[in-house]
Amino acid sequence: MNPKHPVSLIPASAGLLVLVLTLALVIVKVNSNTVSQNQIVSTRAAEDKVEILISPDNGVYDFNSETFYPVGVTINSSGKTLTDVSVQIRFDPKKVSADPKMSATTVFEDVTLSQVDNANGLIAWKAHNVSPKEAAGILFTFRLKALQRGEVILSQDTLAVSEDSPVVTKLSDAHFSFQ
Repeated sequence: MNPKHPVSLIPASAGLLVLVLTLALVIVKVNSNTVSQNQIVSTRAAEDKVEILISPDNGVYDFNSETFYPVGVTINSSGKTLTDVSVQIRFDPKKVSADPKMSATTVFEDVTLSQVDNANGLIAWKAHNVSPKEAAGILFTFRLKALQRGEVILSQDTLAVSEDSPVVTKLSDAHFSFQ
């Protein structure tokens, strides 16, 4: 190889170019695998949470002190088997009241508590399965009546239990406006 002749540098520079491109490809491949694995972990973490949601979770309604508005509480155990669930929904008793009649569904075998306390703004509901099982669907429904115009927030405290161990639960509040 003659270093003074430019044609003699082509094999060396081509080899160097191939080496650089190969290293770049390896780095891109490693980074894309890391991103994919992180996305899988994030997706699994989201799927592992038991979701208990108030539905609808928002809305604007015409104020009518004689009208009851239906609200549901749903569950998705994301494949986890559950033995117990406990839901407490808090509301401002000056703004809304809840009908004491709640409708339970068959997602859980035994409803152990179904109570409305309008004086303190609390709906309490508990249920139990004799054998752990997956849960998806409507836990219960209730009805709200607006007492005055304005914003109302339904907040919840929830506990799901799988074979005597608490389960990470995703909670959501509901926001309503009565105009």
